[in-house]
Amino acid sequence: MVSGFSKNQSSRKTQKPSVLVLPSYDLNANGGFSPEIQEILEENFKNNLEINLIKFPFKKLIHIPYQNVYDKKYCKLLLEKLDVDFILMSKIDLKDILEQNKKWDLSFRVYNVKANQQFDSKLKGKDLSYAEIEEKVQNNHQILVDEISDFKN
Repeated sequence: MVSGFSKNQSSRKTQKPSVLVLPSYDLNANGGFSPEIQEILEENFKNNLEINLIKFPFKKLIHIPYQNVYDKKYCKLLLEKLDVDFILMSKIDLKDILEQNKKWDLSFRVYNVKANQQFDSKLKGKDLSYAEIEEKVQNNHQILVDEISDFKN
């Protein structure tokens, strides 16, 4: 199992929560033009002192559906292979696939695995370009970290 914590419950309160970032729920992912939210978040989270980022374990999840997951009910098979405290899910909805200047709606959902509860993040956006999504996530990723920290307590 990939784990961010030992099984010792008393030490959990002082340790950083382990966080797995899933690829975005994106019905147009195979088009090759969607923002790579997972990569942006992993890059911004990797040096964060408040969370323990679990690098996405592609090999461990072979034959496990992890794409287009945006609800805790679809995380069950992932959790059979992984031991994490939080799963961070993102969703990008393309307004018009034929549009030259593509615009997306962006939203995030945080799943607290141990409490079996999820919530929608305050970090979201409407009608954003590729560059605007990258900028928004890079400049505001701390909102997600704060929400995770608040939810773990």
